[in-house]
Order: sequence, then C-alpha cells, then structure tokens
Amino acid sequence: MKNNKTIILLFYLFPFFLILHLAYGLIVREPYPSFIMPGFSRIDINQGEYTLKDYNLFYYTDGIKDSIELKELAYPFSKIAIVRAIDLAYFSKQSEENYNSIQKKYYTMIKSIIGEDQYTKYIIKVRYPTLDKKDKIEFTEWIKKTILMKREVEVSKIIIQKILITRLFKSGEIKHKNVISVIEV
Repeated sequence: MKNNKTIILLFYLFPFFLILHLAYGLIVREPYPSFIMPGFSRIDINQGEYTLKDYNLFYYTDGIKDSIELKELAYPFSKIAIVRAIDLAYFSKQSEENYNSIQKKYYTMIKSIIGEDQYTKYIIKVRYPTLDKKDKIEFTEWIKKTILMKREVEVSKIIIQKILITRLFKSGEIKHKNVISVIEV
C-alpha cells in the first residue's frame, strides 16, 4: 500500500518537476542562440533593420598584421561556441548588454520575483561565469596554437574587436559596422 502511494505521488509530482527543470534550463542556460534572435523572430526590428554583435580577430607575426575568420579558428567547433568563449574570456562585463527588449523584460521580471542577490547568484553567475586568470591564459594559448596549426605562423600579439553590425531585414545587406570595443591579448 505504501509503495502504491509513493508511485502515485511521483506520478503527480513528475510533471511539476519537469516543468520547473525546463524553466530553469530556459532561464539560465538558453541552449541555443535561439529563436529569440532578431533574424528569426523580428524582435527589435525597427524600420526594417536589426543589429548583431560579432568579432574580428587580428594577429601579429613579425610585425605584420593579419586576420583569421572565426569559422576557420573554431573548426571543428561552431562559430557560436568560439564567440561564447571569447565573450566569457575577454568581454564578460558587456554580456548582459546583448539582451533584446523581450529578454530584458523577462529577466527584469525574474529579478523582481527572486530578488537581486538570488538573481546574481543563480542566474548571472551561472549564465556568465567569471574565468580566472589561468583559464584566460589557457584560452589565449589555445587561440595562438590554433592559428599556428592553421596558418603556420608564430603569433606575437592578438587583437580582438567587438563589432556591431546593422543589417537590413529583407535583403540581409550590411548597412554599417561599428567597432564597440578592442582588446589586446
């Protein structure tokens, strides 16, 4: 009899647990760049244009400046993975500025419900973990080794530009590009 009550209790609680688990995963991890992106959902598209953030990666070898595409650098990983790693390693303070208007409303509501401290502890620190100095050095060395393997050049300095690209929604043409910030690694 007691065994049946446990099974019945689990049967009724499982959907509730599943919904909580999925909601937490959606709030904190958001596994894909998702359908909340402007190109998919038309969120924040005013006058038929939208903005995206991207990176330019330049490297110096013997005083000569050259660049490498992030797709080439990231292979066999995805460009999204390398952009996320660059964001966490070098631009982590600016990450929350990437939210669109719906995400800002969404996270503002969550912050008001659970409080500022809990929001920072359980959402921001999980979504944007801070990398220590050792991890940043290791990631920088990985970038240098990857450039060495792909281009067969010894890298002395790396410069990463974070750029804002404005595109027309219908045609996909680039209207203009602005450099937001530059970091030397």
